Amino acid sequence: MRLTDFENVGKAYPQFMTWRVPYKSPKWKGLAEVVITTNWSGKLQTFNIDTRVRRTREHPRGEGFTKEGIRLTIEQAMSYHKALGKTIEAVLNEMELIEQANEEREAEEDVAG
Repeated sequence: MRLTDFENVGKAYPQFMTWRVPYKSPKWKGLAEVVITTNWSGKLQTFNIDTRVRRTREHPRGEGFTKEGIRLTIEQAMSYHKALGKTIEAVLNEMELIEQANEEREAEEDVAG
C-alpha cells in the first residue's frame, strides 16, 4: 500500500487521510471527525503524521481542519504508538478488574439478599 492510495485532502501540498472517525465530544458531535493524515515537509525533507480534528460539511463554517490536534515526526509517532499500546493494555486490564469486582459484589449481594 502507498500513501497515494488514500484520499488527498491537501490544498497547498499533498496530505493523505489514512484514518477517520466521527468526533464524539459534545462540542463537535455531528460536526467534525478525528483524522490521521500524513504530509511531506519539503522544507525539512521529512514526513509528518497529524492527528487532527477536521470540520465536516455540516459544520456552519464548512469543511476544514481545526487547530486541535498534534503533529509528530515518524520517530515521535513510533514512540507514541508504543506508549498508546501500553496505555490501552493497562486500561483494558483495569476495566477487567473492575468488571470482576462488580460481579463478585453482585454475587455477594445475591447470597446476602
